[in-house]
Amino acid sequence: MSDSQWLRSREVVERVIITGRLVLETPTSFGNGDTDGLTDIALSRDPLDGAPLLTGASIAGALRNYLREYERGFGWAEQKEAPVKSYAELLFGHLTVDDDPVVENRRIKATVQSWLMIDDALGTHAGVELRDGVAIEAKTRTAEEHKKYDLELLAAGTTFDICFEL
Repeated sequence: MSDSQWLRSREVVERVIITGRLVLETPTSFGNGDTDGLTDIALSRDPLDGAPLLTGASIAGALRNYLREYERGFGWAEQKEAPVKSYAELLFGHLTVDDDPVVENRRIKATVQSWLMIDDALGTHAGVELRDGVAIEAKTRTAEEHKKYDLELLAAGTTFDICFEL
């Protein structure tokens, strides 16, 4: 039988739980992608009580990008078949290409899972700010006509209790 990744155990011997409180120092927008509503860019909110929502995937993506740039520099792209993985790839997972002896001469992509699991965080907000903006035309660096938008921002002082499991 093939030694596929899903058959290999992570052999977890210890779990480390890290908790903390994230406090926004400046107004911030965690958009939900919906365009239905009073603004063009609405905040991500918990559907049950309307509290601000910061998804674990958003936190993980920001941390992964920060670690990758800290280690390798701005703009460095991950190398799918590189023999040495970056710390960001080792901690947050990556794609790899394996030679599977069961399948003749075929390279199979496998996903190496993240060792870090990050919970979604609900915020206690200090208020919401409404702001407007305009799209800027790249060539002239002036506002494009009919490209005004409105967005919601969480006010500075909004807090999120965060939890990571390593």
